[in-house]
Amino acid sequence: MQKYQQMCRAAVFLQAAFRGRQVRKEVARHHRAATVIQSGFRKHREVVKFQAMRLAAIVIQRHYRSCLLQRRDRENFLKARQSAVVLQAAFRGYRARTGIAKMHRAATVIQANFRRHKQQSAYRRRRWAARVLQQRFRARRQRNVEVKRYQEVRKAVVSLQAALRGMKSRRRIKQKHQAASVIQRAYRAQCERKQYVKLKSSVLSMQRKYRATVSAKAQRKRYLEMRSAAVVLQAARRGQRARREVAGWHQAATVIQSVFRKHRVEVRYRAVRLSAVVIQRSYRSLVLQRQERERFVKTRRSAVILQAAFRGWRSGGTLDDAPTLPP
Repeated sequence: MQKYQQMCRAAVFLQAAFRGRQVRKEVARHHRAATVIQSGFRKHREVVKFQAMRLAAIVIQRHYRSCLLQRRDRENFLKARQSAVVLQAAFRGYRARTGIAKMHRAATVIQANFRRHKQQSAYRRRRWAARVLQQRFRARRQRNVEVKRYQEVRKAVVSLQAALRGMKSRRRIKQKHQAASVIQRAYRAQCERKQYVKLKSSVLSMQRKYRATVSAKAQRKRYLEMRSAAVVLQAARRGQRARREVAGWHQAATVIQSVFRKHRVEVRYRAVRLSAVVIQRSYRSLVLQRQERERFVKTRRSAVILQAAFRGWRSGGTLDDAPTLPP
């Protein structure tokens, strides 16, 4: 009994040490995984902050450069208007007709370029929309393929586990049947020996029967205790293996979900960035179009005034009676 208690205490101590070691390994692995996730998230946050600051700096630089260009164009326009006012008196018909023809050709070129730019912008928008649709469709199809593959792998793993558990159960039942057969043979042999000894001597038969009964009870008690201990150890081992497999599945599912969410956020960010670039290009083209339109209208108005002045001078008036450009 003392030896059995010592063995039980030793087994409990070994089990506790093994379980503590497994728990410490699991906690250390969780800590490492948490450290990796935190470092990745901090890196992503710093990259997003840097990109936002960089985009803001680029927008501010573009606005500042546009203001400088606007001031320079206004100064050039004021100088050109002053020169045009000074040269009105000495302007002649040939140069006026040549200038008007050049203006018409320039207007034709500007209109052609504007129409071409508008067609190109529309084509680029359509091509971008088609690319975005294709990327989303491919991503969705890839996700479906990955989900289907994961379900197939999971089904195969479940089938393998069921087959392994069935094989272990059949092996255990077979061992129990063999043990029962051995016990039955021993019991039958014992019964035969009892009958033989009973015929020989009744006293010896009673003594041997009593001793055999006590020995059988002790052996059965020992067998039951060993069987219960083996069942407890097997259950603990199977539970530990099952928990380890479930933890591995959870970790794999977590990795797959994190990768898929990262891919979805990157696709959404690229789409938003591309939309912002397209909107900026459209806005800049609209601003340039308005500036070119205003410049063309002012030039045309100057040409009309020059033509009116020349016709009035040719009809008998003077250049002093000709209208002047508005300031």
